[in-house]
Amino acid sequence: MSSNVFKRGDRYKANINIVATNGRRVQRSKSFDTKREAVAWQNATVAELRRGVAMNAPADLAVKHWINEWLAILKVEGRAASTIDANRRTLNLYAKPILNLPIGQVTTRHIDELIQRLLTDNSIRHARPLSASTIARFRLALHGCFGMAVAKRYIEFNPVSASIKPSVEEPEPIAWTMEQVSAFTEWMTTCSHDGKPSPHLKTFHILSWTGLRFGELLALRWDDIDLERSELHVRRSYDRLMDRDKTPKSKAGLRTVALDPASTQLLGNMFQRYQRLLHRAPEANPEQFVFTNREGNRMSSNGF
Repeated sequence: MSSNVFKRGDRYKANINIVATNGRRVQRSKSFDTKREAVAWQNATVAELRRGVAMNAPADLAVKHWINEWLAILKVEGRAASTIDANRRTLNLYAKPILNLPIGQVTTRHIDELIQRLLTDNSIRHARPLSASTIARFRLALHGCFGMAVAKRYIEFNPVSASIKPSVEEPEPIAWTMEQVSAFTEWMTTCSHDGKPSPHLKTFHILSWTGLRFGELLALRWDDIDLERSELHVRRSYDRLMDRDKTPKSKAGLRTVALDPASTQLLGNMFQRYQRLLHRAPEANPEQFVFTNREGNRMSSNGF
């Protein structure tokens, strides 16, 4: 087996020569826009041939159809519905110029031109170019999509791997000061049109003093609250799109949160009301949610 990469015009061609067991000589070759792509394809193909793996490249499979297949695979693998939906919207919105191309014909030049357009075109969304972080998320989704095609042996090289990678500066987190939280909480005590506290006062108080995500708060049950120890245990999070609870993605998501005295008292008062409700209507709130609507079911995320 021998292989080489050479430049022909403004493109680079990779050649691989194979001598089969029957003595027949077989040549495989492919042209690329950059030498880096050509070398990467050459190395990957040689490695696959040495392992005896045959490539399967459905040339007529358009990018838009492969995206749907990839998203279906993610669903089977148990990815969160919110992640799948975000990938679908991102790819269908920003990958339009390549959606009708066969996946085997998409090159790094196509991806570079696409990213350059997203960085400079004012007509894509809201009459201004996309931010670098938005493009980075799009590129990440596109890389995963084509990466799965490589894993399935549909294509031999991921065209996103060597593409432009926008520099993203991590924004400084903006956190309210204690004074701002206290001032907003004070405002919520009389902000209703009748001068009464906002119905979301308890929700905001727990969110602001515990650092819980909204989905984690909606998934809280009373057995997650230890009033004697002034602790709250985060064990799950509510996925709005799938309408079900899910476990955290990492062990760090499973945690115990210490409660301040005001939060302990607030939850204690809520628990007493829950016990009174349970005494009057044992069938109410069968899942023991901490934050509920008037009917005793899980509080909706839409009304907050």
